[in-house]
Amino acid sequence: MGVNPAASFWTRETIKTPAVHLAHVEGDLDDTVQAMHDHVRKSVLPSRKLERSYRIQYSVPGDQGFIAVKPNDVSGMTEQTMMQQIDIAAAVGAELFIVDAGWWDIYGDWTPSTTRFPHGLEPVVDYAHKKGLLFGLYAEVEGARGDWTRCQMCKEHPDWFLQNYKNILDLTKPEVAARVESQLSQMIEQYKLDLYRHDYNTPFTGELGQRQRDGIEENL
Repeated sequence: MGVNPAASFWTRETIKTPAVHLAHVEGDLDDTVQAMHDHVRKSVLPSRKLERSYRIQYSVPGDQGFIAVKPNDVSGMTEQTMMQQIDIAAAVGAELFIVDAGWWDIYGDWTPSTTRFPHGLEPVVDYAHKKGLLFGLYAEVEGARGDWTRCQMCKEHPDWFLQNYKNILDLTKPEVAARVESQLSQMIEQYKLDLYRHDYNTPFTGELGQRQRDGIEENL
């Protein structure tokens, strides 16, 4: 159904629409996209706090991490190796230390590996702060990668996942979104996060990924 102009005129009806930004841009699609980005940065997004912006980060295992026996092997990601990497991060002048993917054993529960982090992540967080580093943590709370069948959420609510993707949560359901928000809040508070890094790996699902257009690979 749409708005009836005649009826709206006589009855003084009003409607609310989403905010829309309109502009005239000369150039091609790339010029238009860049103009949109410039507008969003200058006029839409809140101003950034300089003291928390442009930090030099050190991500584990992204930047150095641990010596993997084989690709994607996280067995070497332990409390001890994290401490060693924090020392390196501080020595090279990094300002933010991020524990990246692999600190858990079970996708979806987002609790530290009990064998590799027997004391939880708290000792790592405290050591990073002691060394003068901010602390960041990575998680994939929406899903898209890994085996979620072992997690508590999947065992209790298998209907919370998308029909065609058993490791992707259906965040259109309010109860699912509330559970994810609760998980995030707990991680932020428990580990005194200065930064939370969010990921959603569609290439692992085949859901989107990349395509070739005009000889250039585009990320969808």
